[in-house]
Amino acid sequence: MRHFSGFEAAAGEVDGAALALGTFDGLHRGHQALIGAAIGWARAHDRLSVVVTFDPPPVAVLAPHLFRAPLLSLAQKLDCLAALGADAVVVQPFDRAFADREALAFVEDDLIAALAPSAIFVGENFNFGRGRVGNAAMLRAIAANRGVELFTPLLVQENAIIISSTEIRRQLDQGDVATASRLLGRLYAIEGTIQHGRARGRCMGFPTANLDASGRFLPLGGVYAARARVDEELFQPAVVNIGTKPTFGERDTTVEAFLLDETRELYGRTLCLEFIARLRAEEHFDSTAALCQQIELDCRRAREILEALSS
Repeated sequence: MRHFSGFEAAAGEVDGAALALGTFDGLHRGHQALIGAAIGWARAHDRLSVVVTFDPPPVAVLAPHLFRAPLLSLAQKLDCLAALGADAVVVQPFDRAFADREALAFVEDDLIAALAPSAIFVGENFNFGRGRVGNAAMLRAIAANRGVELFTPLLVQENAIIISSTEIRRQLDQGDVATASRLLGRLYAIEGTIQHGRARGRCMGFPTANLDASGRFLPLGGVYAARARVDEELFQPAVVNIGTKPTFGERDTTVEAFLLDETRELYGRTLCLEFIARLRAEEHFDSTAALCQQIELDCRRAREILEALSS
């Protein structure tokens, strides 16, 4: 999959393509359906399929007080787009200057003049341009005048609820990683670099990999059964603690993963955690012995859940 940084870089490189346009926070099942429709159209018409998205997410610039960490890092998003089968992706840097572009200029100059598409696929609730005055109806009218087809696939629903990044965040805020994963169409995952911690887990017989999760959207604090992958190796079972470790009176939120079958030193390596189920809330224990006993139970339950999942 080719990767272009902005409209100017892609100009003249993807002419005639089918564009899938959106922020695509999370690349959930609704996004996958829209992008899949663009890919299908492109293949049927012997054209390229191109995903057009923005980084950072527009809300980070337009309403920073409302901004929450994205559900996917840009690297994760690019990996997912490649797995979906897109031929190319255009990642437009989004800053205040770009946000102030008029809606008409965005469509005519950025989309149509620069990318010269044959078709555009966009969600019916997509807004663009200064003040977010542009919408699908405006885009359809302009595209028709330029001989470009516009498609607005129906929003995907589950149990009468529209699948959205907002709904997925709501589920993660409640610790319901199973429902969030079902709406995403894959296990919810975070990744980062393994860093040094306080080594308390090692001293108790449960050496943990401490994840640098800055900029990641974290589920509700607690203990989770998860699958862990170091670099590009195979996944292995893990128990993940998200929280402040109340037994030790700490305040900073950390992400610590105990990889059940791992014995190596892992500092500096990349760790991906896929969340399966929330086992329990964080608790305060009166002694490290009581905490160790609970961790043993957590590990046993996590292994049972993960073995059932793979059977």
